[in-house]
Amino acid sequence: MKKIISILLLLALFIGGCSAQNSEISEANSQICESDTSSTSSQAEASDEVFTESSNDVSSQPSAEESIPYDESSHSESDESDTVYECRLIVTGKDITEGSGVKMYRDRAELPFVAIMEALDLSFVWESDTVAYMYYRANTPFLLDIKKGELRWAAGDTEVNHFSAYSDSSLMYTAMKKEILIDDASFSALLNEFSMYFVIDYFDVDFENKEIRIGRDLKDYDCTLTVNGKDITKDSHAIMKRDDGHYFLLPFVAILEEFGAEFVWENDSVANVRFKEKVFTLDISKVELIAEEEGESYNLFLPSPGGVLHYAAYDREITIDNYTLHPLFNELGIVGKYNYEERTATLVLSEKSTDDSENIE
Repeated sequence: MKKIISILLLLALFIGGCSAQNSEISEANSQICESDTSSTSSQAEASDEVFTESSNDVSSQPSAEESIPYDESSHSESDESDTVYECRLIVTGKDITEGSGVKMYRDRAELPFVAIMEALDLSFVWESDTVAYMYYRANTPFLLDIKKGELRWAAGDTEVNHFSAYSDSSLMYTAMKKEILIDDASFSALLNEFSMYFVIDYFDVDFENKEIRIGRDLKDYDCTLTVNGKDITKDSHAIMKRDDGHYFLLPFVAILEEFGAEFVWENDSVANVRFKEKVFTLDISKVELIAEEEGESYNLFLPSPGGVLHYAAYDREITIDNYTLHPLFNELGIVGKYNYEERTATLVLSEKSTDDSENIE
């Protein structure tokens, strides 16, 4: 019996100790919970204060006028700036859109350089499908390299890439076989820099009406050239200019051939010329027509004292202003009638040297 009582007493003492321990643990847990709750509450209050201070700091927020508007189009699924629109490309009044490769986007355009230059009467001599010499109103041609996106002088100052030298924006181009597409900003800057070289009066990209117009004011340049009773205007490069006074640029080779002169070409620039028992050496690259008399040489393309030489060089052709040609034409018996109002130049051959040429304002 005593053993049983002892066991019961020990069991009671054990149970009492566990209860006290559990009570202490419970109290400790309660304190921890209270501490966590208090900490969380303090953190929340601190966070609210920071957020409120930031949101109420008006000086740190942009005003309604300064706020950048949300551009919904820039967040659309399809970016309209990459959409290619149908457009028309018109050069000096002629629609050259078909097959030209021209592209118009929402706010930019890609223009076919070669096609446009050819429509402006420039000529290309291709060394390969990507390299060509481009000729027009200068002794020195341009060298076009499509792969590199470069247009440089073929001689002299060859360091400048004229495709990229004059625009504030970066050059964008697409290389093709015997064609290069140039962004409209670079193209516009190039044409503006060489407006007289290319004989360009206007360059207009109309994004609203999807139309691009490039060219010259025809009333300032078009003319009619009649030689020996025949209209040879077409493909003759004859134009009438109104800068530095009125004058005609007349195709020397075409005119003399129409009057019976013979040209024997050594290359595209140099020829021996025979006309009315006179012999000359023509060098287009040097702008010279050399006559030899008594062992002395004379350049018959030099202007009169106080005059200004105007010319444009081509393959096997050179156009010279009618004032510079006047003394030579007189010596050869060629009489010119120049009507600037009607924009007509008429040349006839006289039997002898004459000074009957006439300028009509």
